[in-house]
Amino acid sequence: MSSHRTQILLRKAAAQIVFHEFAPESPNVLITFGALGDGMAEWGFGTDFARKCGVNNVFVSKKKKTYYQDLSGCELLEALRPLGQRNFVTYGASAGGYAAIYYGSFINARIFAAAPRNSIHPILSKAWESLGDRDVVDEFKHSIHLHQIPKAEQSPLILIDFQQNRDAKMLKRWILPAYPDSQIKYVPRAGHSVLTHLRKFGQLSSFSEAYIMRNEVQELRPFYEEGTKDRVIDDFLLAVHADDLDGAAGRLNQLGRDLNKIGALSAYANLVLSKGARHHADDLLMRLIASRSLNLLHHKFTKKLQQLVA
Repeated sequence: MSSHRTQILLRKAAAQIVFHEFAPESPNVLITFGALGDGMAEWGFGTDFARKCGVNNVFVSKKKKTYYQDLSGCELLEALRPLGQRNFVTYGASAGGYAAIYYGSFINARIFAAAPRNSIHPILSKAWESLGDRDVVDEFKHSIHLHQIPKAEQSPLILIDFQQNRDAKMLKRWILPAYPDSQIKYVPRAGHSVLTHLRKFGQLSSFSEAYIMRNEVQELRPFYEEGTKDRVIDDFLLAVHADDLDGAAGRLNQLGRDLNKIGALSAYANLVLSKGARHHADDLLMRLIASRSLNLLHHKFTKKLQQLVA
């Protein structure tokens, strides 16, 4: 590890902020955040990446499973003052992705968040609609609604697998009301570990570096070769997400009766129902019956599809 200047900007019982000066002449600072299971540390997520890219790093860590509740946005802002005017980019995944958005909004950073989620956020609870415009609740110290805190000038870049229900809720209920024009990249079948998925297919370094270093958002390449079953399934999921009914139906044609691994059939059924597409409803029901796979679709969708074609 090459020598560099390290400075503790803030140290609390359950949170710590450390500056790593890898590029003394550079105004660019990558602020990274530890994940949920990470504890207090001076070196962590994104620090090696920053060193490799030749950019300064601020690593924010917290006590395990404290969900960043012991660090306010104002505290982070104050801790960064000794660095002067800098170009900040915040970057994190999961709980760190939540932190990248929350704190990045306070400091007007460019924000890069992968599968952002805070598992104790009230907005993920069943009673979230009753929260109204309340700013805080007793057990959650941060502002509940993202639109109630300062906003960054540039909307966040977000990587997400929409089949992850809690991640999708976090996006819809918390992020989009504040940043409706967020740059969203759907990563099909990545699960909650979207960065691991990109790394597996050799796209993480180039994608991350393009955005962090040059403010460029690259298109993600298909993860599988054309003509393979995995490629067809990914294309089906992308078509469903894009509300492309004909495109999704075409991918179903390619899969024939092999529906057991496709996932998101309920999302496709919902798309068919929302568009009142009788022909597509009939075709989906026939495929499920022919493949003896009616159990893959929730009975409420099956009933509604049958009503549509009746």
